[in-house]
Amino acid sequence: MANQKTNQADNAVQHAHNAVSQAVEHPTDQLIEQADNSIRHARAAVTQAYETGDTLSASRAAGALEEECERLGD
Repeated sequence: MANQKTNQADNAVQHAHNAVSQAVEHPTDQLIEQADNSIRHARAAVTQAYETGDTLSASRAAGALEEECERLGD
């Protein structure tokens, strides 16, 4: 279960990375909103990953997500 949750967190962070990249390259209201939604979803996934007890993987995902937030200016 822990592995599944950490994989979901990793996938969500990767999706957020892609959404943020699009929003940074083409900063339309729609793409910025999509990036914000992806970040929110990834935050929830990271929280669930922490709850499994795999703090190393969750911390790594949280760090990557924080970088995406900074890129977007969140």
